Amino acid sequence: MGLIGVYVIGASAASAFRAQPGPDSAQAVPRASVVASSVREAREVTLQGVAAPVPAPASAPASAPASAPASRSPVALIVREGRTTLPDSIIAERGGDSVIVDFDTPAARTRRRDKFEDVVRRTLPLVYGATVDSVLRTIPAGGIVGGIDLLTDLPRRGAHLKVAAGWTLDLWPETRPGQDGPLVVGYRARMTRDGSLR
Repeated sequence: MGLIGVYVIGASAASAFRAQPGPDSAQAVPRASVVASSVREAREVTLQGVAAPVPAPASAPASAPASAPASRSPVALIVREGRTTLPDSIIAERGGDSVIVDFDTPAARTRRRDKFEDVVRRTLPLVYGATVDSVLRTIPAGGIVGGIDLLTDLPRRGAHLKVAAGWTLDLWPETRPGQDGPLVVGYRARMTRDGSLR
């Protein structure tokens, strides 16, 4: 009976020893699970990064349109409404936004282009101010009339001086009959917007 009891106790101890897990197996499974889980999450993150659409770069703001010409004339008449006497007995007659400069005097009336230009360069700043004087300084001698006939074509076509972006100062010679043919005795001037009817 004693031997049987020892055998039973020994067998139970051996079974219990075999059933007990090894020192690392309890940690191996959880660690393997953690590693597998980490690999799975990393794969999902990678796949999401590949599949996710790359946001388009923010489009640059549309460039502002070119500034339109000013609605008001950059140059204004400085003579008062009505008649103003200028030097050398020249008369400026203003009506609204235009002016007629009358130089029908023996010293000023002319048939010559260079003489007409000289009168324009002397008188136009007196009715429009220093801005126009600066514009005239940029025009070479002979550039106001150009190659156009002063007595026939220019009174019909006019001379058009660029003053500012979108604005032109238009001049039309005024003529009258003379003893030897027509004479230029004045000019009409007005600021106009480019493209408007003259």
